[in-house]
Amino acid sequence: CIVPFRRGPEESRSIEEIISEIESRVDEGAREIILLGQIINRYGRTLSPSTSLSTLLETIDSSQLVPRLRFLTAHPRHMDENLATAMSQLASVCEEINLPVQSGDDLVLKRMGRGYNTDFYREQIHLLRTEVPGIAISTDIIVGFPGETETQFQNTLRLLEEIRFDVVH
Repeated sequence: CIVPFRRGPEESRSIEEIISEIESRVDEGAREIILLGQIINRYGRTLSPSTSLSTLLETIDSSQLVPRLRFLTAHPRHMDENLATAMSQLASVCEEINLPVQSGDDLVLKRMGRGYNTDFYREQIHLLRTEVPGIAISTDIIVGFPGETETQFQNTLRLLEEIRFDVVH
C-alpha cells in the first residue's frame, strides 16, 4: 500500500483533542462517530505516554457522548485481545470490524509486504469471533496483483469461503 509512504510519519492525536472534536460533532447532531486511521489499531504509539485504541474507546464510551462508535481500518498485525475485549464490553462500540486480508495466498501476501500469513490472519479472526460473538467482519481483497497466478487467486477464493466474511471490498 502506497498510503503509509505518502502520508508521512504516523502521528496520533491526543485523547483530549479527539474527545473535544466528538463533543463538537455531537453538538451538531452526530449520533455515530467513526474513528479513522490508516492503521487505526496502532493508535497512541506516538503519544507520550503511549496509549492504545482500546483505551481511547474506553474513554469515549465512558463519556457517554455518542451511542454508536466505530473505527477503521484495522491491520491484522496490530489486532490484540485488549481491542477485542473492548469491542465486546463497551456499549457504544459497534460489534463490527474491517480487517483487510488482501489475499488468501501466503506468497502474494509476502510480495505485498503485509507482514502476516493466512494462518496468522485466521488466528485474528478466531480471536475476534471468540471475544465478540456475532461480530460482523468485512475485509478488502486485491485481485490481479502483479504476478498473481490462477492458483493463488483460487487460494483467495478458498479463504473467502472458509472465513465467510460479512462484506468483501
